[in-house]
Amino acid sequence: MHRKSLLLKLVELLVRTVYRLHVSGIESLPKGGCLLLPNHVTWVDAILLQSACPRPIRFLMYEPIYRHPILHPLFRLLRAIPITNRKAKEALREASALVRAGEIVCIFPEGELSRTGMLLRLRRGYEVIAHAAECPVVPVWLDQLWGVDLFVSGRAVFQESPQALSLPCDPAFRAGDSARSRGYRDGPPADA
Repeated sequence: MHRKSLLLKLVELLVRTVYRLHVSGIESLPKGGCLLLPNHVTWVDAILLQSACPRPIRFLMYEPIYRHPILHPLFRLLRAIPITNRKAKEALREASALVRAGEIVCIFPEGELSRTGMLLRLRRGYEVIAHAAECPVVPVWLDQLWGVDLFVSGRAVFQESPQALSLPCDPAFRAGDSARSRGYRDGPPADA
């Protein structure tokens, strides 16, 4: 049920030829459904995260990017979940249902790439998913990516090429509690 497709295995092989993945905490990943909450510093965060995770991940993705004419077929094949401000409730409901069905769903809670390398203010969509699915929340820190290729820091994205064939990336998974165990039975607190 939780096996990676041939496409994901090929992507992982390609990623591991360019990036040195040093994954920690993967043993804390729940066996059932869960919600991953990683920081967002590069355009390839989702690819690196999927390569670090032993199970397939369903990513929520901003719909204009999801609909990109060249990349759309790939995103559909990878079963990404498109989300916009106008259709956010539908996407969050779908994500919650997938987690309840035992899948791993990932949302970048910052909602955008960090332009400084620092964690941005978190948006609240992840709380809706965690509450509706009553699922474990797994924070993920993608480290050593700021300052290498495919980043944003005032210069054009994709402008720089990697200086070395092997680039570091250290995803760290940390187990979290379910929304219910944190006392969110009736939803997250109003001031959260």
